Amino acid sequence: MHKRILVLTYYWPPSGGAGVQRWLKWVKYIRLAGWEPVVYTVDQGEWPTEDRSLLNDIPADLECIKHKITEPYAIYKWFTGRKPTDRINPAFFSEQSKQTWRERLSIWIRANFFIPDARCWWINPSIRVLKKYLQTKPVAYVISSGPPHSMHRIGRGLKRFNSNLIWIADFRDPWTDIDYMHHMKVMFWAKALHRRMEREVLLEADGIICIGKGMSNRLQNKIAPAYGYKFKVIYNGYDADDSSKSTVLKPNNTLVLSHLGTLVKDRNPEVLWETIADLKRQDTQLSSKLKIQCIGKTDAFIKERIRVHGIEDVVQFESYKPHNEILALQQQSDVLILIINNTPHAQDTITGKVFEYMHAQKPILCIGPQDGEAAALLTDTQTGITVGYSDHQQLKTVIQHWLKKRPATTHTDISRFSRKVQVDDLLAWLKQMPLGAKQFH
Repeated sequence: MHKRILVLTYYWPPSGGAGVQRWLKWVKYIRLAGWEPVVYTVDQGEWPTEDRSLLNDIPADLECIKHKITEPYAIYKWFTGRKPTDRINPAFFSEQSKQTWRERLSIWIRANFFIPDARCWWINPSIRVLKKYLQTKPVAYVISSGPPHSMHRIGRGLKRFNSNLIWIADFRDPWTDIDYMHHMKVMFWAKALHRRMEREVLLEADGIICIGKGMSNRLQNKIAPAYGYKFKVIYNGYDADDSSKSTVLKPNNTLVLSHLGTLVKDRNPEVLWETIADLKRQDTQLSSKLKIQCIGKTDAFIKERIRVHGIEDVVQFESYKPHNEILALQQQSDVLILIINNTPHAQDTITGKVFEYMHAQKPILCIGPQDGEAAALLTDTQTGITVGYSDHQQLKTVIQHWLKKRPATTHTDISRFSRKVQVDDLLAWLKQMPLGAKQFH
């Protein structure tokens, strides 16, 4: 029992995308460290993408409890005229230039009546299922991973059922400070409810894990400095087992810059499009020398901006790729593009993508705040550079330099960011918590 961990996560293979990576990889290394993880997840969830290649990362004989969920997306699809088989895109992602009134109304309803998120109907059924499970198969630790933050509400319910459980809330993204919250037409009473729920989690959880220092500091400030001891920063990291040597060679005379992942409106690198348009005016043959590829879903707004700048022959789009194919595409690239959403608290954003990029040993071009946490990480590891959101001249100089002389691969020792090291840090922290105590704090 002392080394059994119940992990509550909505995103689990065959779900694809960024949300699944952290705990899929961590579960593997938790098992290798001699602990026994048990995963509780959704049976047939509404995931933006599927990636069946990730099923290969699940440890053999892992106990995985799956429970059906009732989600409002079937109603949403009917109301907005979508097909039942359509995937729900990431937050505030649109494949159309303008949202319809039905989509806008749906977002308003979602923001104000489904709190903390659209998985809220799953909370009480999950608590009932897991209470019954824990009566015969006890665990020492429960770790809830959010978003969706409904997972933390499940964790809280289990802690209230058995106060001897050590409950850890893992924040992969912020809650009330999430970058797309400013798009949502959240009424004052809904904001108050979000804040109350968030505060309950921060106060009642025995420990809080955050993916970066900035997020950890913001969450600590929401309660009191006296609770600072319960916060722990554990980066997403990279998996040393993930490697791919591409057998497809790119043209030697083409500089390839790649962005791998979803491009939402707030992640629009306008300075990049402006710079490419400027370079194209100076060199009409630029499309034979430079290619920017965006692999993953791209918002219609961004595609329109590229059309306006007249650089469609330089920027190419491809749909979502499985994770194993993404690894190969990294190796085919000269430079990997990292874009920090241009939203409040951007300086605190540190994505999981940056660590996978570092592991690929390709130089990273970050577009974001130059005083941010991601910029500091790239500088510290000497794995990339950061250009400000409007620093057109610096970006132009950098790309011109790369066109003349291809950037070299990076060879900095980044082993401290491996998933194994991150899990060792997590388990060492868990061991410090007194089992059987009524409260960690």
